[in-house]
Amino acid sequence: MSDGLLEGLSYFIKPDKFDEFVAFCKDGKRDANGKPVPDPNGLGLMTGVIHWLQGLEIFSGNFFTTKVPAPMFCASLPKTGVPWLKIPGFMTFVIGGNLTVPLPQTGEIKLESRRELDDALIAAQHLFDGLSISDKETLKAALQGQSGTDLTAVVAGIEKSTGRQISDLL
Repeated sequence: MSDGLLEGLSYFIKPDKFDEFVAFCKDGKRDANGKPVPDPNGLGLMTGVIHWLQGLEIFSGNFFTTKVPAPMFCASLPKTGVPWLKIPGFMTFVIGGNLTVPLPQTGEIKLESRRELDDALIAAQHLFDGLSISDKETLKAALQGQSGTDLTAVVAGIEKSTGRQISDLL
């Protein structure tokens, strides 16, 4: 899906949801049984940013956060052309509209690398190797939380049909 170009994205995160947001990026938001919960706006299942990107076959990127001067999330990754506001659950954490942020005198904002997100993104790349076109498309849809998909069931089906253990990466 990428044409070789990179894009950098930054979002302001609701201060009271910052830690929950970072966990959502990596693992999505799940119920007591470990299944992704529905997005409150009907966008699909909240599988998280990493799975959503993997569903676009994006496996490399760098993620950063900061809490000063305001909670921010930044990403540098291959250009997708797909707006992140389509990620199920993403906008429940993001501040939209007008925002005034007091900047430090230096104008510098230091970002903290989120290696756990970088590593999680690349970890699933080999999942797609050797999959049939049908299994690949089904896995991509489930990773992106598309309505009517069940990521747990899709992974179990792929494991059964291929004999590969992939659930530990999800």
